[in-house]
Amino acid sequence: MGRRTISFWTAVFTATSLLLTGCHNKPVVRSQNPDDNLLAEREVQTVGDITAPVGLRAVRAEGLTLVNSLRATGSDPPPNSQRTMVIEDMKRRSIENPNEILASPNTSIVVVRGIIPPGAQKGDRIDVEVTVPRRSGTTSLEGGWMLQARLLETAYLGNQLRTGRTLAYAEGSIMTDSQIEGETSEVAQVHGRVIGGGVVNTDRSLGLALRSDRHTGIYSIKVSDAINRRFHHFDRGSKKGAANPKTDKYIELAVQPHYRNNLLRYLRVVQLVPLREYTAEMPDQLERLGNELRAIETSQMAALELEAIGDQAAPTLRSGLEASEPLIRFYSAEALAYLNDASAVPYLKEAIETEPAFRWNGLTALAAMIDVDAHEALSELMHSESAETRYGAFDALREANPRNPLVQGQVLGDILVMHHVPSDQEPMVHVRRQGRPEMVMFGSQVQLQAPFALFAGHDIMVKSDGDKVKVIRFHVSPDRGDQVRYCRFDLQEIVKAMVELNGSYADVITVIMEAKEKGCFGGRVVFDALPKSGRQYTPEIADEADEPFESEDDAAEQNVTDAA
Repeated sequence: MGRRTISFWTAVFTATSLLLTGCHNKPVVRSQNPDDNLLAEREVQTVGDITAPVGLRAVRAEGLTLVNSLRATGSDPPPNSQRTMVIEDMKRRSIENPNEILASPNTSIVVVRGIIPPGAQKGDRIDVEVTVPRRSGTTSLEGGWMLQARLLETAYLGNQLRTGRTLAYAEGSIMTDSQIEGETSEVAQVHGRVIGGGVVNTDRSLGLALRSDRHTGIYSIKVSDAINRRFHHFDRGSKKGAANPKTDKYIELAVQPHYRNNLLRYLRVVQLVPLREYTAEMPDQLERLGNELRAIETSQMAALELEAIGDQAAPTLRSGLEASEPLIRFYSAEALAYLNDASAVPYLKEAIETEPAFRWNGLTALAAMIDVDAHEALSELMHSESAETRYGAFDALREANPRNPLVQGQVLGDILVMHHVPSDQEPMVHVRRQGRPEMVMFGSQVQLQAPFALFAGHDIMVKSDGDKVKVIRFHVSPDRGDQVRYCRFDLQEIVKAMVELNGSYADVITVIMEAKEKGCFGGRVVFDALPKSGRQYTPEIADEADEPFESEDDAAEQNVTDAA
């Protein structure tokens, strides 16, 4: 669970990638060197004028495997190609008597699917979707453990599904839709996911392709040199650039660490990098961009262009922080954050607290900074009244510095990671159902109130017993007694006891949902309260900025009741 996880945000790239391939509205900066043959056309100014991004497409991966530990809800698959593939895989793993295993009512063949997003790195974790094949006799996957599956690259060519290399491996405990969403349909029983159960097997590179046949190999080198002047790092004293010209037509891009959670912005900024150093013209260029930054119609593009210039543009961006228009202040602060300029921190913090449309971008920008003030701001935001701001700040701080004691948490077996954030705000439990199995408890004391008797599936009961809590795991077999743990009313201790008794992540979620629904937990229970990108900023309702968000919190909490 130490590797970073990737949420399902590839749709953002699909919707916005066209922005990267279009023309940029900016004046031409003409070369003052008459001998510069590369710029003889006098039209090329930035990297984006002669290149297009490559690698933005999300890739599907699919495989077959076996689920075991079902409660007589599985089925013996009919003779077909899927059965044959699973048997062959079992033989490769030296599993004896595969047909007998498949015939057990406690097993089922499943189809496993995952999405490998752009920029994914080997070792990153993804969610995987699990479902039974067509005409399967399996009635429920609840409680099942998915054995390791190889997920192969898939694509439809000529109306036929083709498979390629192995892109990921996946295994883990299945959470069905009936457990996650509270649905009761037959389909919900045989469809679910393994949260963070997929591990990416290979890097997915991003790059740039030269647009025209007129742009030869020397252009590839010219573009790479321009990018590497702006984006580089030092490895053992040796300077290494972000761009690597692999061919005359393709340049591979290494993602800079501070852009890893905002790849779209990284590509936009890279494409705005000037193709040559306009030293003499730079003062005029900065003056022009400063004027555009302070005009609301052009401020966003101007901020990106200034960010593409680099540290030299920081003073111009800082001038935008004094604008009366919140949007201009935000664009300026966001660009400064990616230059690691501490002056951005208070402006981003204020924007995150007051305007939902700025929240995702603001938190992502703060997480990109290597700055004590930025991390302190995230720590303070974890005490916001807004659930989304509170958890969003926690998630951003975890991305920025996983070793920070506030976000380290406790790994409970291979079930989940549990965190506790002391706070004077109303107690709140945040539960993730995507990305990674994680539970964050906000508050000084997160406790259940007696009396209560809570059930997790068929096997586990949590009940108040005098001044303690009794956690029981029932055994179906009469020759084995029930297992019991006693603990305090503290929710952290209850979760630990459930995990000790082999409770699953779904079991833990079920108990928390039931506790909220029955009124024995007085705080808030919120699912997946992650800030969303692409929200519309509406200046005329800026004074009521928290209202749309708070209604989202209410909806998140309502999900608990509906699911229960």
